[in-house]
Amino acid sequence: MYSPYEIEIMVADECPLRDNILNFFQIVYVVRGEGKQWVNDHVAAYESGDLLLMIPEDKYSFDVETTTEFLFIKFNNFYLHEKKIGTESIHRLEYILNNISLKIGCIINSENDREFVELLTRAITEENNNRKLYGNEIVQQLINTLIMVIARNIAIYLPGKIKEYTDTKVGDILQYIQCNIYAPEQLRLEIMASNLGFSDTYISRFFKKHTNETIQQYITHYRMSLIENRLKHSNMRIGEIAFEFGFSDESHLNKFFRKQKNLAPSEFRKI
Repeated sequence: MYSPYEIEIMVADECPLRDNILNFFQIVYVVRGEGKQWVNDHVAAYESGDLLLMIPEDKYSFDVETTTEFLFIKFNNFYLHEKKIGTESIHRLEYILNNISLKIGCIINSENDREFVELLTRAITEENNNRKLYGNEIVQQLINTLIMVIARNIAIYLPGKIKEYTDTKVGDILQYIQCNIYAPEQLRLEIMASNLGFSDTYISRFFKKHTNETIQQYITHYRMSLIENRLKHSNMRIGEIAFEFGFSDESHLNKFFRKQKNLAPSEFRKI
């Protein structure tokens, strides 16, 4: 795959995928048809107008019950991290990838958004097929908008990352951290507490009580997962990764990474 994404239309009367493990993140829109989607050992029904997500390393199958037309938008991780679709869209995709396990099946929960997604996917298909002047740029902007809509709907399910009965304010804290992970100054405890309406001391106790993890531990684990993703799926220089995540220089990133993994980023990249 030599572009940031690949768009494919598939009409199927039987399973287009069977226990398939993907290398790419994919958005799947059901143009028409009904059936079931299997993700690992979980199953959910799909119907016309549903938007499904498929992520690397999970196993997928479809049981097609009525003739189904799928629109696949397949993303290449390497080109994502080359910033071919823009930094903001990459950050939103990372947010989605870190939270998609919250919901299986259609991830659009608003009827207004379902209608909007239908318009977006139709426009993406038409522009991709027509290949008119500035068509690629228009398709890219439409996909960026689709990513924003997905991120908005995923955010609604964020508290489900922890126990169902957990206070919804924990979800607000998680969402705040994920939205500000590239701006360490916004993750200082006093600033976070002020922005979220907590006192400095209470926010720490509250988060630990509901997650069995301190805020700093969560920030560290989340930041590490993103840095590891950069190292595995991009050719960004380590100094560039350090700058993106707000480290003062490469040596500070090395120190942080070695403390967590007991090896340097350059060594991790070779594994």
